[in-house]
Amino acid sequence: MPYAIRVLVKPKFAWRGRNRYGASVTLTVTVLAATMPVTTGTVAFTNGTTSIGTGAVNGSGVATLSLTTLPVGSDSITASYGGTTNYAASTSNPSTVTVTYSQTTAAPNFSVPAGTYDSVQSVTLSDTTTGAVIHYTTDGTTPTSSSPTYSTAISVSVSETVQAIAITPGYNNSALASATYSLTYTRPDFTLAVAGGAGNSVTAQAGGSAAFTFTLTPANRFTTSPYVVTLAVTGLPTGATATFSPSSIPAMSGTTTDTLTIQLPQTTAANPAVNNLGGKLAGLSLALLLLPFAGKLRKMSKVLSRTVSLFLILSLSLAAVIGVSGCGVTVSSKTYTLTVTGTQNNMSSSATVTLSIK
Repeated sequence: MPYAIRVLVKPKFAWRGRNRYGASVTLTVTVLAATMPVTTGTVAFTNGTTSIGTGAVNGSGVATLSLTTLPVGSDSITASYGGTTNYAASTSNPSTVTVTYSQTTAAPNFSVPAGTYDSVQSVTLSDTTTGAVIHYTTDGTTPTSSSPTYSTAISVSVSETVQAIAITPGYNNSALASATYSLTYTRPDFTLAVAGGAGNSVTAQAGGSAAFTFTLTPANRFTTSPYVVTLAVTGLPTGATATFSPSSIPAMSGTTTDTLTIQLPQTTAANPAVNNLGGKLAGLSLALLLLPFAGKLRKMSKVLSRTVSLFLILSLSLAAVIGVSGCGVTVSSKTYTLTVTGTQNNMSSSATVTLSIK
């Protein structure tokens, strides 16, 4: 019958070499009965609830187990003495063995340094360790292998902190890398410009059409509703009409192109026949006026003189009116300066072009 003495199993773990993954690790346990070593029996070793091997107690009360299969991370090792005829069984308290890889993945690099910016930033992540996979967060939590995997540039449009780690098979995880970005925007804005230097000047025939192309480039978060730019043009020739396509430009994420088409009127000259008719009517009016008074020309010279003057004035006025009304709309063969303006509330931008008519 065994002694009614509880055997104290006090594990004293020791390792030969470094506690790196794949390296040989030797677990050493001393079995004591009071202060005396127990020299017989067997010790079973477990990692958590998993059995990892056994070791026989030697003449010094020491049992050992060498292995290379401890997994990376914190391993909870327990030693259990099985007991003998003279000694009762006993189990040690868990002891933690931390196993790491022999190499550590490099920390991720950020293309944009942490700081304060007044526009959206496109941040790319990279790592110098071959085969590394980067995981990141932007919500303030620490990234893990379950966090989103980095694949494309991260668009930073609000103030936030980007955190990242890199994981490589057979390596320790990298140290945590992070960058905090503060976004302080100026007001939304845009720029209107002529598309291409050659498009600044266009020559067209009367009755034909001319086209100009413009680009509108947004700035400072001019990318969301309700920002809409309306377009207008000034300086057109008389009778010309203008059309924009599109007629307005909504909020956008990049540069947008707009085309201005101008339709020109036909050139119409003044009608010389109508003007000559006015002169003839003036002479005819005078002849008709004098005819009834031919027989009494001498007696009524004074009265006639006054009457002729009055009707002569009326006839000349009629001829002038007829002559003027015979003129058509004309388009001069000259160069016009046109100003195109984009407007959105209190924001505006303009571009100037020239139109030559032959």
